[in-house]
Amino acid sequence: MHDFDRPLSDRGIKDAKLMGKVIMNENIDLDKIISSPANRAINTAKIISSKINYPLNKIDINDEIYNSSTFDVFSIIKKIDSNQFNHIALVGHNPTFHNLIEIISNYNILKLPTCSIVTIVLKLKKYSNIKEGIGIIDKIRFPKNFK
Repeated sequence: MHDFDRPLSDRGIKDAKLMGKVIMNENIDLDKIISSPANRAINTAKIISSKINYPLNKIDINDEIYNSSTFDVFSIIKKIDSNQFNHIALVGHNPTFHNLIEIISNYNILKLPTCSIVTIVLKLKKYSNIKEGIGIIDKIRFPKNFK
């Protein structure tokens, strides 16, 4: 089976449900969810969306996320309308997202397990101004810490 088509494991499904509850319990109000089109990513986005009452038809499936570089994801973020969306979730793949977090925040994360949630406060007014070191990590959440 091609990597793109791989389904979520049973653990992945449980972790996505769990982390959706974490988002709901922490009152994180997402304006936009952008997901890789890969099977396991889009299903993670759908499971989390259902837990936080985010409309499934509003998930933005972005083909550029799968097999992307960190700087490809920077380009995706730069295109987001800052006037319309304040709280964004990106659902994608390691090592790209792990590297992205480290570059945006200048913070070294030793390990970023699947289905982890990292909230970053960006010190900018427009997403088009995103660059290295512009963010401050607010909180890192690993599924194992909520089991």
